[in-house]
Amino acid sequence: CLKTTTRPLASTAAPPSRATHSGSSITASASTKEEAYHRTIARLLASRSSSQGFVLAQLNYGVCCEHGRGGPQDICEAARYYHLAVEQGNARAQFIYGLCCEHGRGVQQRIGEAAHYHRLAAEQG
Repeated sequence: CLKTTTRPLASTAAPPSRATHSGSSITASASTKEEAYHRTIARLLASRSSSQGFVLAQLNYGVCCEHGRGGPQDICEAARYYHLAVEQGNARAQFIYGLCCEHGRGVQQRIGEAAHYHRLAAEQG
């Protein structure tokens, strides 16, 4: 596994900021702790479901690992779970795993293999 320090490949929208009526942002520690708890539970459930072969759980667990949601960031684990979803024919996983191969994120950089996975994803639409 090859660990890199570049930005995550799977795109996700940033959570909306919280603001008071005056426009200044606030951070409620109880809300932050609750969000962290929910992310941890979501990662645990995705991990358990993915180990049973559920393709969307494999993809979601890969995203959790890539972004460090609910636990430590682990791009190698993310690439491994993206590949499990690829093996089941998931187009989004094929695209993301293709990016991993293209940029050498969690796997050895292999441009030819990246093109193969991008082609598979494109064929599915």
